[in-house]
Amino acid sequence: LRKLLGDDRHVRLQGGGLSLNGATCWSDLAALESCLAAADKLPAHAGSTQVSALAEQALAHFRGEFLAGDDELADVLAARARIQARFTRQMGALGARLEALGLHAEAAPIYERVVEQQPLAEDTYRRLIVCRLALGQRAEAYAVFRRCRQQLSVVLGMRPAAETEALVAGLRNL
Repeated sequence: LRKLLGDDRHVRLQGGGLSLNGATCWSDLAALESCLAAADKLPAHAGSTQVSALAEQALAHFRGEFLAGDDELADVLAARARIQARFTRQMGALGARLEALGLHAEAAPIYERVVEQQPLAEDTYRRLIVCRLALGQRAEAYAVFRRCRQQLSVVLGMRPAAETEALVAGLRNL
């Protein structure tokens, strides 16, 4: 690893663990975790510009599954699940802050990008449907519901929750 990185100072061996030196070596995961930590500390009075910028940074750093294709180590699978859950939760919280400010047009793209990365995140689909309905985009809201229903059906063999179904109950004739 030191040879690949070209410098001994990029790798640290400490307490029996090997890690990258964050001061000299950038990683998308460290950048993502920094964004998610900043989202945790975002003050309640933060404006929409600050919330949107933080969401965009986190979305730019989340590049899909952690160590995709490496499914043999339990530690990798656990880390992957932890990272995905935290990402989905934090993006949902940032989107909800924008929704609370009445900025559905700004929240919708955040939710859209989350469901692209997490196609089984039904709660995020619900938030996206709510945004589309608030924006008067009935056909788009129903299309989001259909995509959610298809993902849940194909991957998990289940239907969307009653709460999700209720959001689009009046749109069935589109």
